Amino acid sequence: MKIILVLFAVVSLILPLSLPAQEISLSLESAIDSALVNNQKIKQQEEVVLQKEYLNKASIGNFLPSIDLFAGYTYLSDNPEFDTEKIKESIDDMFGDYGAVMAKRLELSPWTQQMIHDEIVAGLSTLPAYKLEIDQQTYKNANLVVTQPIFLGGELWAGKKFAQAELDLANEGLHKTRNEIINSTTQQYLSVILLEKVVDLRKKALAGMEKHESQAERAIKIGVIAPPEIIRAQVAVANAERNLEDAQNELSLAISALRATLSLPAYMHLLLTDSLSFRDVQLNLTEMKELALAENSILKEIDHKQKIADQAFAVKRAKFLPQIVAIGEYNLIRENYPIVLPRYSLGVQLELNLFHGMKKINELKSVKHLTKEVEVAKQYAEDEIMLLTEELFYKTENSKTRYLKLKPTVELAKKNLDINETRFREGLGKSIDVIDAELLFQAASIERLLSLYNYYTSLSCLFITVGQPARVIEILKK
Repeated sequence: MKIILVLFAVVSLILPLSLPAQEISLSLESAIDSALVNNQKIKQQEEVVLQKEYLNKASIGNFLPSIDLFAGYTYLSDNPEFDTEKIKESIDDMFGDYGAVMAKRLELSPWTQQMIHDEIVAGLSTLPAYKLEIDQQTYKNANLVVTQPIFLGGELWAGKKFAQAELDLANEGLHKTRNEIINSTTQQYLSVILLEKVVDLRKKALAGMEKHESQAERAIKIGVIAPPEIIRAQVAVANAERNLEDAQNELSLAISALRATLSLPAYMHLLLTDSLSFRDVQLNLTEMKELALAENSILKEIDHKQKIADQAFAVKRAKFLPQIVAIGEYNLIRENYPIVLPRYSLGVQLELNLFHGMKKINELKSVKHLTKEVEVAKQYAEDEIMLLTEELFYKTENSKTRYLKLKPTVELAKKNLDINETRFREGLGKSIDVIDAELLFQAASIERLLSLYNYYTSLSCLFITVGQPARVIEILKK
């Protein structure tokens, strides 16, 4: 058995490695669609919604009658007895009354009637009390009981609204989870695009440094520059190789994270089709704040929690009101008893608790403070959402401004690099000037790319905050 398990584990590890690499083209929209279908966190939240849907359906059953079958078998160690000692005096007096009534019917005098009564009572009093034994030790019972709530102080409606509010909360939780997955997928997708561009820049930088190294070697051979100049070029090449390797590792990690979010196998090669190009989006802070107050998932969740707390308060309050139910009982086995029970019985019962050790009052007060807690939490959340919206708005605007203003910086850095390379080839410049110019150009280019990436990631977070996660997809599609 152990050998089989080991073989299975080995096959499980080797099989993905032996499968041919498959390439899949992914736009941002298709990546998000795949994440929404395959992501495990969303599937988990969908199960929560299904749970609440069935609980909501179950709450409807509280309005309908419940029908229960009670059946059993009872064995008594001895035959039951009916002891007349406690009621013998009353029985004796009853027979005396019967004798008096018969004397009255025979039109005897009242004195005679009383005499007959007294004689019968006196005679019976001399007799001992009897214990009447019922010759039956086993009893079967089978009853159908129907219970229909009539008025429970509003508890039924409160329970139904409570279940509906929990379902709405679960749906909002699913919506929030979807938004989070959309945001994380968007940011991971953009990260891969960014890092692919960074890797390209690092490759070009390495190629430029290697070219400069070879030029420096030729310049040393013809005596244009001193031999120590080659060391700077070699150091620059080593740094460029290290930077390229770091960028490639970061790209691999970003691809793995995106693949995990999409629940794709490791042998699946991703080809991203969308590009990281600038799209100018005009934003209005006041409009963003209004949208956030109306559409933010966190605020909507708090609204549903407020409804849940209100209905919990209504349920506790209902315990102070009368509970009225109608009950019907049908006896399926009745001839098996010494006293034949009626076929069925119908009735209405009222229950009103008068005192329960202050338990219900304290529970009611507790739930009341829960509603106040939710109110305070909502106010705090609104303030935080407003602050977050403003922060993301300015972060987006700053990233956009930075990206636009870095364009001439990158262009000037490229011109500076071209000039220094030309001067070095002509023997008028130094190696360190070329290296510094290359590093300056790379830094400016990457900084501009990073500004564009921050622009879109901030924009994505902002649209998630205002409840419009799909707008980033529409912007990139344009």
